[in-house]
Amino acid sequence: METLKSALRLGYKWTHDSFALFRQSPAKWMLLALAYVMVFIVLPALPVMPVLLKVIIGLIWPIFLVLAISMFREVDMQRDTKPADIFEQIKPHMTKLLTLGAICLAYGLALGIFTKGDMDALSVVTESKTQIAPEDILTQTLPLILKLAVLLTPLLMATWFAPMLLAFEKYSLLNAIKSSVAACLQYMLAMGAAWLMLTVFMMLGTMMVGLVAGFMAALSPTLGRGMIALVLLGSLLMATAWMLAFQYVSYREIYKIKPMADSITADL
Repeated sequence: METLKSALRLGYKWTHDSFALFRQSPAKWMLLALAYVMVFIVLPALPVMPVLLKVIIGLIWPIFLVLAISMFREVDMQRDTKPADIFEQIKPHMTKLLTLGAICLAYGLALGIFTKGDMDALSVVTESKTQIAPEDILTQTLPLILKLAVLLTPLLMATWFAPMLLAFEKYSLLNAIKSSVAACLQYMLAMGAAWLMLTVFMMLGTMMVGLVAGFMAALSPTLGRGMIALVLLGSLLMATAWMLAFQYVSYREIYKIKPMADSITADL
């Protein structure tokens, strides 16, 4: 029980620190989240996007993540470091980061092959011209969601800290992946608690803004649709920004990276 209490306290601390870090420069983090969403979610989903470009996007994902986490680190350390200088710092580790991106691509390809049957079955149901009962869609969707959740968990654990360990701590590729998985397993309860708290706060915030959008839609359908679209986009960007902040905060805590304020206090 004490372990659970400690995990909950740590999860709450990470959640609190993530919000505090976001509040320091919300516009900056929302723009960063917009870049992340556009490059790694929107562009790969476009049917006209060339396969080669999708591969390149997958390869550079760890590099982008390190740059993003570096920006959070510099703000947390109260340093005004330019992105170009950060890029120069991680250039010596590009090969390892690109190799990690290639591993993620290979895993994603294997995952796509493994779940192709479920995806095809779901497409048949959703594209049918006849009226589909909600329970039929749920019957096809739920097993796929559960399967994806199980299969994506090892990838998430392997890459949650690995890019930072490669770029900041100079780990080898294998050791970075092993250490990332081990840290996620060791702090599983705390990370789960923080994820849950962030999700609840995000949902509550979205619901409150959604109520305003719904009220606007009742007054003006056109304005309401625009408001709802903005709410959805804003929610996605904020969730992405908070995720990146939480990723940095958990890395800072587990690998004992002290923010500048803590270092000054310790010296005094």
